Amino acid sequence: MKKRYAGHLLLLRSKHQWLQTPEASPHRRCILLVENKLENQRLLPYCASTAKQKQDILRWHNDFRNNVTPKAANMVKLAWGDDLARKAQDWADTCIDGHNSVKSNRRWQWIGENMAFSSDTDLREMVKGWEGERKVYDYWSNTCRPAPGDPMLSSCGHYTQMVWANTKFIGCGFKKGCPGRFPNRLVCNYGEGGNWIGEKPYESGGKCSQCPPGYGRCNRKLCLRG
Repeated sequence: MKKRYAGHLLLLRSKHQWLQTPEASPHRRCILLVENKLENQRLLPYCASTAKQKQDILRWHNDFRNNVTPKAANMVKLAWGDDLARKAQDWADTCIDGHNSVKSNRRWQWIGENMAFSSDTDLREMVKGWEGERKVYDYWSNTCRPAPGDPMLSSCGHYTQMVWANTKFIGCGFKKGCPGRFPNRLVCNYGEGGNWIGEKPYESGGKCSQCPPGYGRCNRKLCLRG
């Protein structure tokens, strides 16, 4: 049986300090606002499932997948999975400082998970924090190497999950106002999850030259279904 890498959490500090005020069920408020078409720009940071934020998170991930080094031969273009997003939001809402121990459901045998905690509400900075681990990932040896001058940056499991070629779906949830120094958290779930020990996240080679079955089209450097 294949084994997976242990999960890691990412803490992000911000130059911005946010005044925390009591909020009642922000995720439920988000759902009610969206369902009743009463979106208020001030409240949108609660709603990782809003169309704009879904598009942004998906685009950032696919941009990173499109620009790996060395180039990928079998990198699938990610699509949004509402089931993964619901699971991610449910876990974010618990404010638990750790990974969800339930890693499967009826659809997915293994669900990958990235988490970021921040004092800011900038989702892009959280996602970029995961991608920044590429600096310590060596593809050819398939290892993480501590970054010189940055001993805190020594893991790369967030990055390798982001660029795991055979992961086809992503869904995320965002929670603001949890207790502690880093009250805002982003949780992203990936199906099928990656980070299998002994396996590289993707095959190197010409773009779309080794796309999986059912993914016969190519968009930029990513394999598309069809």
